[in-house]
Amino acid sequence: MPLTELFKLTKANFDFVLGSRALPESKILKAQTRGRPRLGRFFNSFMRAITGIPFLDTQCGFKLIRGDLARKIGDLQTENRFAFDVELVLLAHKLGATVSEVPVEWAHQESSRVVVWRDGIQMASRVVVLAGKWGRWK
Repeated sequence: MPLTELFKLTKANFDFVLGSRALPESKILKAQTRGRPRLGRFFNSFMRAITGIPFLDTQCGFKLIRGDLARKIGDLQTENRFAFDVELVLLAHKLGATVSEVPVEWAHQESSRVVVWRDGIQMASRVVVLAGKWGRWK
């Protein structure tokens, strides 16, 4: 993601802003390959059904969190693998933060270390645990 995309997140004026590849205004310069977009949409649908989180792309790595909120979340967060994004959003909401999703320009990098089936099953099980631990988005 070009660093200039940071300005979009700062202009959003929320406590926590998620960069999103899934919004209609997002610009995908280089798409993911081999069914990964379909699996990502499936995971997002599952995650939204379990947690109530309304956002279409929690897994995009581009996020901006107000400093004091980030410290509070950091004190509570327990996830350190691929489901940490979901926990970030649930914790921000639980702490009363305003959260938004903004479209970004993004290009896929081939260096991903995600093993789709192994990591996908682990992520799904962690989402269930996180929803039980922190509650659903209301």
